Amino acid sequence: MPAIQKTEIQEIFSYWETNQPEKFLERLAEDFERTVMGTHPLAGVFKGKEAYLDGAFNRLNKVLKDKVRLEVIAIYVDGQTAIVELKSFMTAINGQPYHNSYCWIVHFNDEKQIFAITAYLDSALLKQVIEENE
Repeated sequence: MPAIQKTEIQEIFSYWETNQPEKFLERLAEDFERTVMGTHPLAGVFKGKEAYLDGAFNRLNKVLKDKVRLEVIAIYVDGQTAIVELKSFMTAINGQPYHNSYCWIVHFNDEKQIFAITAYLDSALLKQVIEENE
């Protein structure tokens, strides 16, 4: 099983920086599972791309003026697993900044598709932006 390369991960995550999340989402495996850690309204385990989109991604997009946009800060790779540090620089629909920090643990399968992500973030900030803008 060939290891995923840092340059491949940089390319995949560049879609968040260029407001093309749909291209990132194309890299998700059919059996994709996302765990969003924390104590906020979007926390939980989402099995499948549609469950993640409906339960977390689309809900966050609805409280923002623009699409979700993330900037990669650092990438660490070990075999088929990457740790990706990200920051968001978005604005909520109420005009308040939504600048969050994230750490995603990303697992790739043999076809170099993402089959699992565990995401850590500032729960209090996310809870506030959801409560103030939904």
